[in-house]
Amino acid sequence: DMEEDGGGWMLLYSYNRNFTSSTPLNDTTLPTSPTIGYSHWHLGPALGYTSADDVTDVRFYCRTSLHSRVIHFKTSNPHVRLVAVTGSHGGGISPSNWNTGWTALSNHSAYLPADTTYASNYRAFEHRPFSGTHVEWSIHSSYMGCDGWGNSAERSNHQIWVRLPGPTRAPTSTPTSPTVSPTLTPTSPTSSPTSTPTLYDPMPSLVGSFTSYASGGNDMYDCGNMIHVKAAGNNTYSTPLAFRQSTTSTATGAGDITYTTYKSAASGSHAWLAIFHSPTAEIESFMVDGYTGANGSGSVRWGSLGVSTVDSRYYGWYKKVYGTSDPSINHLIIAPGSDWTQAASSDTNSDLHTLTRRGRRAASRVIYLLWAGINGYSYSTDQFRTSMDAFLEATGSSSSSTPPTLMSTRGPTSQTSPPTAAPTAPTTSPTFDTPYSCAEYMDLGHIMSGVYTISAKAGSGLPDRSVYCDMEEDGGGWMLLYSYNRNLTTNRELDGSHLPTSLTTGYSHWHLGPALGYNSANDVLDVRFFCNASSHDRVIHFKTSNHHIRSVAVSGSHGDQNFVANWTSGWTVLSNHSSHLPAATSSVSNYGAFYSSPFSSYSGSWYIYNSYAECGRRGQSERSSHQVWVRLAGPTSAPTSPTSTPTASPTSLTASPTAAPTSPTVSPTSSPTSPTTVPTVITPASCAEYMHLGHAPTGVYTISAKPGSGLPDQTVYCDMEEDGGGWMLLYSYNRNTSTSFRPLDGLNLPTSPTDGYSHWHLGDALGYTNADNVLDVRFYCWTSVHSRVVHFKTSNQHIRQVAVTGSHGTGNFAANWTTGWTALSNHSANLPASATSSSNYGAFYDNPFYSANAYWSISSSFVSCDDFTWLGNSSHQVWVRLPVPPTLSPTVDSPTSSASGPTTKPKKSPGNKRKQPLKDNWFRKRDVARQNAFPQKYSWLRKQAKQENTNDAV
Repeated sequence: DMEEDGGGWMLLYSYNRNFTSSTPLNDTTLPTSPTIGYSHWHLGPALGYTSADDVTDVRFYCRTSLHSRVIHFKTSNPHVRLVAVTGSHGGGISPSNWNTGWTALSNHSAYLPADTTYASNYRAFEHRPFSGTHVEWSIHSSYMGCDGWGNSAERSNHQIWVRLPGPTRAPTSTPTSPTVSPTLTPTSPTSSPTSTPTLYDPMPSLVGSFTSYASGGNDMYDCGNMIHVKAAGNNTYSTPLAFRQSTTSTATGAGDITYTTYKSAASGSHAWLAIFHSPTAEIESFMVDGYTGANGSGSVRWGSLGVSTVDSRYYGWYKKVYGTSDPSINHLIIAPGSDWTQAASSDTNSDLHTLTRRGRRAASRVIYLLWAGINGYSYSTDQFRTSMDAFLEATGSSSSSTPPTLMSTRGPTSQTSPPTAAPTAPTTSPTFDTPYSCAEYMDLGHIMSGVYTISAKAGSGLPDRSVYCDMEEDGGGWMLLYSYNRNLTTNRELDGSHLPTSLTTGYSHWHLGPALGYNSANDVLDVRFFCNASSHDRVIHFKTSNHHIRSVAVSGSHGDQNFVANWTSGWTVLSNHSSHLPAATSSVSNYGAFYSSPFSSYSGSWYIYNSYAECGRRGQSERSSHQVWVRLAGPTSAPTSPTSTPTASPTSLTASPTAAPTSPTVSPTSSPTSPTTVPTVITPASCAEYMHLGHAPTGVYTISAKPGSGLPDQTVYCDMEEDGGGWMLLYSYNRNTSTSFRPLDGLNLPTSPTDGYSHWHLGDALGYTNADNVLDVRFYCWTSVHSRVVHFKTSNQHIRQVAVTGSHGTGNFAANWTTGWTALSNHSANLPASATSSSNYGAFYDNPFYSANAYWSISSSFVSCDDFTWLGNSSHQVWVRLPVPPTLSPTVDSPTSSASGPTTKPKKSPGNKRKQPLKDNWFRKRDVARQNAFPQKYSWLRKQAKQENTNDAV
């Protein structure tokens, strides 16, 4: 698992119970799937390890269909690590091995391991290694427990993972060398950049209107290294940005983002640099695109470098195209924080590489470095990481509160040593204000949930406070305001003068006015409510930006302004929410801020006052947890300046590098000619095409109808994450128990998966006509009646045809659904595997597949999701994925004149590389289409390539 908690986890145990099967663990096989099978093996007999020191930490995960709580934590306890190696406790296990020193991971909501009171020495991690009153972890033989008691769960999933430290010895074999081995490898710290033979430096110092490298020398590019940036709130990237060759910044046209690029012409300088800056932290995404010169040969790889060892605020990402006789192309992107999503094309012909900020906040700085390696040389991730650290160290980042602003003339020419010249460091270390919120800590790169110190409002005279920050849910940046945790028979009144520092223990709260000096609802962006209880499996989890509720978070008082409408409208569902509240709120109280029934209904309330606690249902529970969180707005005034300012201004790029940039030896013979008319941009035809163009975020996009259909563009919702992304929402029906049944609106494509009740089929909406216009169809539903989820995809031809036409005809059979489908994330339902019948009526809404006790139905007055009932809240979604490109190629304008030269790329001399034939892929087709549409643009690009070749000769 390369994602959770920094990645690098190896699966040690995997046991997956399904319905009535109870299979003992196979204890001599390492599992190869976390969701299928029932095997484990310990590190001693499997891999020869002998000591707890061979393991860094151990991670435990389980969930069950009996309730919604999830166990997910890690521990570095020496005894637990030793058991992972030997498979035996000996006699040394105790509850303290489990209930102390552990760290909660994503979605952890269970009582264990915190409530561990008993530990068993029997059978390693299988038979109750940790348990408490009515809660246990057990996966032994026919008995399963996941934070509950009993083995009646229809489905359960238990996983144990280990993370091993790095090797203490050198690898026994060296990596395969490139076709032409360098005479010196970049491993010696004493080697100078100019003597590093793996680096290739043909790229000229282009400046002016150039927005790409047409060649880069030695067929490195076919018009590549086009850079774009996107500001928060915008749906599109900037146009390709012109190369600046300057240390002064200029506007990008995207929000307040400015940028500069720089490539020194000095001998031995190899790196090309771009820096983007936004004073108000508006940088949401950065993209490189264009085409390489690989012509289908070689390999591509990209990945994360993790946090810098020089400055823990910064993280790195890389991409490399290598393994040809062309120069390798190496991207290094450096940005604050780790909450970014990276995407790249696996086609070696494509230069596409994007980095997009996840969650709520954008960033203030992004740095991009590019270099080339001779003969397709492949740089290791350690060399990329060393280059990142060398750059940050050389630019003084480690001693400044701002990102690097001054660039070396050499860049990362030696992959293991910093540039030879670095800017002058400040004479004294600057001092900085304590961050004012959890969200600000996120922007500084602190992405782990936990306890932080934040400052009070400037001028309030109040001291700094310790707070608990959630850096994961809904983009992170949440501060815990209330935390009340009821355990068995204890009933503790809230402590109203301390901010809580734990979400699973304690019973305290404080409001933002007396705690931090805030005085307005505008100081709060949104408020989040969460609770669960042991007496039922419903969870309250939502956020709201209602003005009154935000004001109460500050002042702690409703006055007389608490109304039902404050709670029933304008709220957003968050993870695992399954309660009828707040949607069913019918009464409110003006007493007690957020603890004494601020919202309730006839059947239950939110109540955590004094000796009584409720979570959406009448009656107390043995256990319950209530949390209220706030997310603070940024300060409206500039932060206090450091007492000692770095010698280079952090807000501009006006300082010159140690050596002035040298102009190209030969100037371009003529400036590029601008097109006489504005080019026509063809709207992408699918969500998948947007992904290929570098648009990675999930959200609303505009797509074009089938060419020639005469239909207009449509606004659609795209899911860019599930199963590789590129999904378009076709159906969305969301039932809320407080509203009456609503028939589907069959003439509008939905633009939200969690709101509304609309659908449209691809024929009427976009002009498509047959099943070949669809790759696959995906079905998802959940209901508050039970915990099972329907989530699968299928490429069945009949189902794809129905997505286009909206009609089954007479061809819908159960076999269309029970075979050839693939389970997707969280699928735990009986359907479609158990389907015995099907209906030809109503496309995908009126029982297209069902069995005696399990239906998929979203028609009019009957809503079912893997059951036979119309009760509870529910959400049904149907998605489609269209091919890239569409089956019919888009039409383009014909050339306006032939004077600009040929409309296809001139044939190049193969040189010393055996060229593969050009791939007949859609990227090449698009390139030709663009040349046909914009002949003037491609004319000056060819002139640019010719000029680069002249520079290479010089």
